[in-house]
Amino acid sequence: MWAKETGHTQSDLLQAYVDATIPGIPARLRVGKWIELAGFEQYSANIYGAFGDPSRALYSYSYQFLFAEPGTQTGILATYVLNPQWTFDAGLTRGWNQSTRDSNGTSDFLGRLTFTPSDKTTVIFVMTEGPEFPIAVGNNVPVGDNKDWWTALDLVVTQKINDKLKLGLGLDYVQTPQIPNLKDGNKQWGGVAGYLSYALDPHFTLNTRLEWYQDAASGFSTGAPVGANYYESTVGVAIKPFPKDKIFSNLLFRPEIRYDRSNRPVFNSNERNQWTFSMDALFTF
Repeated sequence: MWAKETGHTQSDLLQAYVDATIPGIPARLRVGKWIELAGFEQYSANIYGAFGDPSRALYSYSYQFLFAEPGTQTGILATYVLNPQWTFDAGLTRGWNQSTRDSNGTSDFLGRLTFTPSDKTTVIFVMTEGPEFPIAVGNNVPVGDNKDWWTALDLVVTQKINDKLKLGLGLDYVQTPQIPNLKDGNKQWGGVAGYLSYALDPHFTLNTRLEWYQDAASGFSTGAPVGANYYESTVGVAIKPFPKDKIFSNLLFRPEIRYDRSNRPVFNSNERNQWTFSMDALFTF
C-alpha cells in the first residue's frame, strides 16, 4: 500500500473501503481501495462458485488477468441501480494498483455497465482511462508520465445453459499512444478467453479455458524480451469429496493441466511451448 520498495516486507491491504447509502435511493458511494472491477477472473479464495462473483474455477490465471487488468484501484466510486436489468458505476481512481502514493499524480476515470437481461445471462462492460506509466510506485521505478493516457476496455459475458452447464467469455484490450523508452508507434495488448464449466455430479465439476493473448508492445505487458502471441488451454476438475457433509463440504481439490504456446521463444530455455501440472487444496470457513 505504501510502496516504499526498500525491502522484501511491505504492508498492503488488499481492500479497505467505506460504503455509504441513503435509504430509499438505489445508489451507493464507495471510498477507499477495492479489488478492480474488470475481468472474468478476480482475486479471491471463494472460487468454487464457477462463473460467480468473482469466478475462480481454475487454479491458474489467464494472461488477461495477469497482464491486461489492474489488481486494485483506490478512489471514489458511485453506483446506481436503474432497475433489475441495468446498473451503472462511475468514479475517479488513483490508477492501476496505486493507493496512498501515485506514480503520476493524475486521476483515472473508471466506469462500468452491468446488463442482466435474465437470471441466466450477464453482460459487464468496464472502461478505464488515464495515464498509467509506470504501473508501480517507489524508489526504483521510472518517472511518471502524465501525457500518454491508457484506454482499457473489458467485456465479460456469462451464460447459464442449465443447472449443469455454464459458458463464459472474457475480452480485454489496452492501448496507449506511447510508452517511454519503447519505439514503434502505438502500443497495445489484450486478448480473449472462453470458459466452460460442467457439473458432472455433486463431487466433480469440469472447468476449461481457451485463450489467445497478444502483446504488441515489445513485451511491455508480459515482461518478455519481445512482443508475442500467446495461446493457452487449461482443463481442471473441481473435486468436493464430501459435498453433503456439514463441515467437510467446504473441502475442495483443484487439479489441472495447462498447455501454453507462443509464436516467439519466450518461455524457459527459449522454448515456445510449455506444459504445467498443478493442484491445490482449499478448506473454506
